[in-house]
Amino acid sequence: MVQLTFPQPGDLPDAAYFAFVSGRGRSGIISGLAFAPDFTVPEVTVDPGKAVIDRGDMTTVHPNISPAETVSDAVAVVETESQTVTLTSGSVNHIFLDANIANDDSGTVVANTTGTKPTTASLKIGEVDTNTDTATERWNLISESGTLTYPDEQAIDSEDAQNRLSPGTLVFDRNASELFVIE
Repeated sequence: MVQLTFPQPGDLPDAAYFAFVSGRGRSGIISGLAFAPDFTVPEVTVDPGKAVIDRGDMTTVHPNISPAETVSDAVAVVETESQTVTLTSGSVNHIFLDANIANDDSGTVVANTTGTKPTTASLKIGEVDTNTDTATERWNLISESGTLTYPDEQAIDSEDAQNRLSPGTLVFDRNASELFVIE
């Protein structure tokens, strides 16, 4: 664990420090990223949007920071253009925004049927069920007040949400207009 106050006079610019102060492990959609599924193809088009995604630990790389320092709960701020991805027929397709941190400025929408995050720097943004032709979108939406919101109770109760959210976290069900506390 590093002891860090940033920025202060004399601090060297490094992506790890900026990722440290950007969100401190908080993930969520800031704006956009709504869906338009086409069940006949099947594919889904995800609107342009912005999100912050917890990417875990990040180590400084500036040559004048010696020894290198590792900060925990760094976040990536991701802004994407509209993207269309192919879906699997007759399945629940889990839709993720992957920060794709290995490639500069290339956040990517990913769909899979396993529900497994494509990388550690990924955020689930919804599901499209091509068996029942239904979709739930904008999971992990951060409201203006900072409260984390979900489209419905099923999304709040999902394995993804339960694995991500700490006990005591307050979340809002947009469909029922109710607040819940994660146990």
